[in-house]
Amino acid sequence: MNTKKLPALALLALLPAIAACTSQPTGAATPAKAAQAASSKSLPYPAAAANQTRWIISPAAIAAAAPNNTQPETIRVEIIAGKTMQVDCNTHFLTGTLKEEVLQGWGYTYYQFHTTGNAASTRMACPPNDKPRTAFVAAPSITVPYNAKLPLVIYTPKGYHVQYRLWQATPAFLPAANE
Repeated sequence: MNTKKLPALALLALLPAIAACTSQPTGAATPAKAAQAASSKSLPYPAAAANQTRWIISPAAIAAAAPNNTQPETIRVEIIAGKTMQVDCNTHFLTGTLKEEVLQGWGYTYYQFHTTGNAASTRMACPPNDKPRTAFVAAPSITVPYNAKLPLVIYTPKGYHVQYRLWQATPAFLPAANE
């Protein structure tokens, strides 16, 4: 055997091990990978538990709602969890909180809605002809930054819904008055 070829053969044998050390581990989190997973409906987020519903606000839906915005970093998303209920003329609101959680192994955030299911309202007298109506009764909302590469994922108890609003900054800074 030629002893000059021995170091080259040893190096060739070590190449797979070296490549494994320098590449990202299988399943490593990258925004491109998460966006691809979101678009293919195989989200890295866990499926909803039997007593929960998973809600997705996709980057495409947000981009469609703000078509003229060329600066995604100026968009904020208000997430509102609530329930459709029979209400009267009073202002109704739901108890509950949206809590930010981190997806283990990925580092991405998702939101969990916790509620006791109790609703409250103002106590004004309603007009005599006022009939009950069906309306979305909201819990306190949260506002989060928009990420054009990742969906917003929210888990609620069954029977609750998620709605959202977009908030956008003006394109230019505005001066404050000096008094």
